[in-house]
Parts: sequence; C-alpha cells; structure tokens
Amino acid sequence: MLKERVISGLIIALIGITAIFCGGFPLWGIVTVIVCICIFELFKAAGIQNSKITWIIYPAAVVWLLFCRKLIVPTMIISGLTIVFMSIYVFAYPNIKFSPVFLIPLSLFYIAVPASNIFLLRMENDGIYNTILYITGCFGTDIFAYFIGSKFGKHHPFPVLSPKKSVEGCIGGIVCATLIGCIVTLIMKRPVGRAALILVLISVFSEIGDLAASGIKRQFGIKDYGNLIPGHGGLLDRFDSSLFAGGIVLICTTLF
Repeated sequence: MLKERVISGLIIALIGITAIFCGGFPLWGIVTVIVCICIFELFKAAGIQNSKITWIIYPAAVVWLLFCRKLIVPTMIISGLTIVFMSIYVFAYPNIKFSPVFLIPLSLFYIAVPASNIFLLRMENDGIYNTILYITGCFGTDIFAYFIGSKFGKHHPFPVLSPKKSVEGCIGGIVCATLIGCIVTLIMKRPVGRAALILVLISVFSEIGDLAASGIKRQFGIKDYGNLIPGHGGLLDRFDSSLFAGGIVLICTTLF
C-alpha cells in the first residue's frame, strides 16, 4: 500500500508540475478534468451521480473555469465564504449534515471555484513561485502529517470525523511544510516572512479541507471517493485539501 501510494503520488506530482510550468491551456485542461472527476466522485458518494439535474453542474464548472480570469474578485469572495462555511461544518460535525440535493450546488463552490484559484494563481505575476509555494504547503503538509502522525500520533481530536488524524501529525505537517517552503523561498530569493505566513495558512486550511472531505465520506458511509489512484483512492481523496486551500493562497498573494 505504501509503495503504491508513493509511486502514484510521484506520477501525479510529475504531471502537475509539468502542467504548472507550462501554464495556459495545458494547466487549464488538467484542472478542468480534475474538477469534473472530483464532482462526479462527490455525487457518487451521495448516490446521485445518475440524477439528470447533476449534469447541469459539469458545463457550469467548465464555463466558470473558462471565464475565471475575468472573475478574480468574485472567485476570492466565494472561496473565502466557502472556507468559512466548510470550517464551521468541520468543527460542528456531526451536528451539521448535507442532504444529497444540497451537494449539487455545493459542488461548484466546494470544488470548481476553489480549483479555479490554482489557474488564477499561476497566471498572475510571479505565478510559478506562488504556485510552487502553494504545492509545497498543500502536499508537504499532507505527506509529513501522514508519516509523522503514523509514527508519533497519540492525541486524536476528531475521533468521529477522522480517527487517524492526530495533533502530532497536524503540527508536524505544518512545521515541515513551512520549513521546506521557506528553504525554497530563500533559494528563489523571495521574502521569507511573507512566505512563512502564507505557508502556515495554507497548511492549516489544507488540514481543514481534508477533514471536510472526511466528514462527507463519514456521512455517506464510504471509505474513499473512488479507486482511480492506487494507494490514495479517488481524485477527490487526493486533491481535497489542495482544492480547499487554493482560495487561501490566492487571497494571501493578492493582499500581500
């Protein structure tokens, strides 16, 4: 399982890094495909993937991604509100639950709009650096939280929502991702203080994004959103935290 997880993770990373450096249509195309598959997996989790009304969402998501460069402010506002809403969902779980019908419009705000932040981030000034910072924060947190939590995790603050997630893993993931991001920042000769603040925020909210996705899985009684990626599950299992944190990094880089 670990070997599969590492190999598939490296393949995804290679594809993602290539698309990011290319930018433009290759990046847009990959983000669009990921969004549509993630939306399908979300609907499948709730058992509504064959409902006719859900098919409205896919073209709506594609249209949003096509015109997101003209909708930067609305994208940041919607992303910010979604982050607040899903954070409340995490800390109030299981007192808040989503009906399958509610997931239909939520899929746009929870998946499509946050994903457009990745494309917008790459297209802005210093886009490659900011995108590298984003990837380091999201995937660095996920990787180190997993290994540190597996080795040293003793305190589990979310026993119902995510029994394996530990305080030690969360803190370790945030610290390690921030340190690596700061090293990258020094190499690329950018302000370290700004980078450290953004990295911490990315790490914290990527953890919350992972918990939000876990909450939906727990509610509908599934372990993974799919089996597309060996060792990881579905695409939404792999990109849940990074989609969620996309809004944070775009807002931070715009404000700072």
